[in-house]
Amino acid sequence: MIVLELHNNIGMGNQFYLYAYAYALSRREKQEIIIFSRMNEPTRKYVLHLFNIGNSVTRCYRLDKIQNRVIWKMLSGAGKYLHILFKWRFYYYKESKGDNRKYQEIPKGLHNYWIAGNFECHRYFDEYRSDLIKQFQYNGVISDKIKKWINIIDKDAASVALHIRRGDFKRLGRSVPIKFYEDAITYFKSLGGEHTFYLVTEDMEVVSYFKDCPSVKYIHALDSENRDIEEWLCLLHCKDHIVTNSTYSWWAAYLSEKEGKRVITISQSLYEKLENTKGGYEEFYLSEWMPLEER
Repeated sequence: MIVLELHNNIGMGNQFYLYAYAYALSRREKQEIIIFSRMNEPTRKYVLHLFNIGNSVTRCYRLDKIQNRVIWKMLSGAGKYLHILFKWRFYYYKESKGDNRKYQEIPKGLHNYWIAGNFECHRYFDEYRSDLIKQFQYNGVISDKIKKWINIIDKDAASVALHIRRGDFKRLGRSVPIKFYEDAITYFKSLGGEHTFYLVTEDMEVVSYFKDCPSVKYIHALDSENRDIEEWLCLLHCKDHIVTNSTYSWWAAYLSEKEGKRVITISQSLYEKLENTKGGYEEFYLSEWMPLEER
């Protein structure tokens, strides 16, 4: 048995990483997956149930279904220590702090696992990528507006996914400089052809910055209950990708099946500066993705 604990305040990309890690572990150990979600933040919702993972998850316990915030906080707080009650039965494994993008070995052949963390390293689950492509297919409703955008993108042979994250990244000092995106756009234009950059962002200052650039098209699903998913689907359908240090854009590039896709990433030096770390770059980005050196 593998218990996958989802801690509070994690976005869609982190939920994907956690599930992918648990799935790979379940395949290796031939054990069932049980999800225990302590999430209940209005801006960071539990979304895994909206994807095609049902056949791989035996049970799911979700605290976000508790409407009373006081009760939820009590249970969520207590949930952090729930594994202690079962320590006689489970091997509890939580990533070392700051090492969520570095590959870490976990003991093999144990009967039960309880895992927590982020596990933002593709080496854990690369051999099951084809399975994950099927499992991360969205089963929810797509708005007519986004359907139209997806149709446009699918017909565009030179579409480029452009996700610019600000919000908490700006507060934490992890925002990628706007110059990187300008250089990435310049790079794709240098390849020839009429590239269109499909922009997804929560920052209206970014939208305003690119408003006079006709090749940049701003996509949003502001009225959608599942805005993050619908906008991400547009990135997923793009031919090429610009990927920074955000897990959101990373998964769109990783799950894309577009033949001959090109993925541009930030340089190792910029990555280590923004993430305040040494190492982990090669384990976060795929070797075939191309870093764009700072100019």
